[in-house]
Parts: sequence; structure tokens; C-alpha cells
Amino acid sequence: MTRIAGAVLAAGASRRMGAPKALLRAGAQTFLERLVADLAAGGCTPRLAVVAAPWAETIRAACPAAGFAYVLNPDPARGQISSLRCALEAAGSADGLLVVTVDQAALAPGTVAQVAAALSRAPLAVARHRGAPGHPTAFGRELFAALRGPECDGGARALVARLSEAGRVAWVELDDPGVVRNLNTPEDHRAFLRAGGGAGGG
Repeated sequence: MTRIAGAVLAAGASRRMGAPKALLRAGAQTFLERLVADLAAGGCTPRLAVVAAPWAETIRAACPAAGFAYVLNPDPARGQISSLRCALEAAGSADGLLVVTVDQAALAPGTVAQVAAALSRAPLAVARHRGAPGHPTAFGRELFAALRGPECDGGARALVARLSEAGRVAWVELDDPGVVRNLNTPEDHRAFLRAGGGAGGG
């Protein structure tokens, strides 16, 4: 049976937001709680939350791990690829790794499951909304070495581009705006809440 690990990348400094995004609200839950629940609903195991200074201890204290494990990124200045690599190490023997970013806040039901399932037809599966790529992004185990290697030192985009050119990406078109959501400022968060705040969907 294929086992796909799931990770919420939440190691950013949140400078523009001014508070840890993981602890902002999406309906009745924090962003982190909601996204972990989305990973669980999509069948991901284990479920991981990658955090870093300066917010790591604040997040841990305010949101005790339930159904997931915290992973500390010791050097988030290296960019998002550093968090992805931390998640790879924590994924253990999983057959794949599916990642979401904490500033997505929430996803629609079925989004995670559809992207995870797409790994059965390609080593890389990427969610899209209205043609724009976003997250979840899922990597099959055969890509783990490449993600750790020099090709991806600046991020996974070069790997995605190479696989896309070779026709080895499963693009998953979804009617879920959460796929491309990116909440960075207090006004972004207020607009998200005015629009429903993730209650009942993405």
C-alpha cells in the first residue's frame, strides 16, 4: 500500500504578517490545525509541521501536536527548500511527500486526496487552479535524492521545470482557490475572514 507523508511548511519569519501564520484563524481552527486536518482527510501519514525560529516555540506552546509531529528547520534562511528537505528527512520510509504552505490557510475537501492519488501516474503531482500552479505538490520517492541534490539548492522549480518538459508531471486542475492562496499581510487575513475564512471549504 502506498504511503504518502504530508507536511505543512510553516518556517517563515512572518515579517509582513507580524505574527506566526500557523496560529492565525481559519474558521474555528488555526491555519496549522486546519491544514493538518486537510492532510489527514487526504490520507497522508505521517503528518508533519516544519517550523523555525523566531516562532517555533510560540507555535508549539499554542498548538500542541495532535495527530502530527513538529520538525524544526535549523536554517530557514536557506529558503523553502530547506523546509522541504527537513520534511523529507522526517518522512522516513514514506513512498512520497505531499507539501502545503501554511499561508494557504485551508483547502477544499478532496484537494489533498486528488493530488496524492495523482502520484500513481507520475513522479510529481502539482495542483492547479484556473491554470495557475500551486500547492499541494506531491513528490514520489524517486525524486527525493534530486530534491536533496544541487539541482534544487535554489528551490524545487528547476526540478519541476525539467520534469514538466519531459512530460512527467501530473497536473491536477482543481476548483479550489486555496491551491493558489498566499496570505502574507494582516489585510490579506482580514479579506480571507470576510470571504468566509475557510469555513466549510477552501
